[in-house]
Amino acid sequence: MPAMFLRTYVQRLRMEAPLRRLPPPALATAAPLVAWAPELIEAHAEVKWLSFRDTVDAAIFPNLGRLDGCVQLMRSITAHPGFIADATWLAQGPDGFCGCIQGVRSARRVGMIQNLGVVPDCRGQGIGKALLAAALHGSRRAWLTGAQLEASARNEPAVRLYQSAGFVVRKTFYRETTAEYVEYAI
Repeated sequence: MPAMFLRTYVQRLRMEAPLRRLPPPALATAAPLVAWAPELIEAHAEVKWLSFRDTVDAAIFPNLGRLDGCVQLMRSITAHPGFIADATWLAQGPDGFCGCIQGVRSARRVGMIQNLGVVPDCRGQGIGKALLAAALHGSRRAWLTGAQLEASARNEPAVRLYQSAGFVVRKTFYRETTAEYVEYAI
């Protein structure tokens, strides 16, 4: 009997929010936020890898499952002509950096949120919410009118976080993946 190839798909959501009404910036969190600086590229990559390596996102986007892939991804994001330094943050935990987010401007004057991730041991403490608020405020300071991101539909904590910040689903689509995971990045 010939071997059969089974394709697995993950439902993804493209979510958008206007930047006219934003959640208030986080004044005090369990993890203070650190603004973008070029010397932090490796720290962003490491946090991204620690946050996403065992998630469905790493199965869809293999670079997220490898530290060198995350370094490559960070170099690509920061080299993008629309890179928004004001929308790119790290969260500082007691044992090192524990969360990250990056922002890029699209041609439509929309901020594209890239890879909001919080390391597993630090989830549920409001760090993702603080990072998202900082990135959205940074996008607005860059004179953008809206923000957009993608999330796996099964990543319910992330979807709830984005909805609480005013994001709504604009499109549902499916991405092929090589594995099935139950852990998520936020």
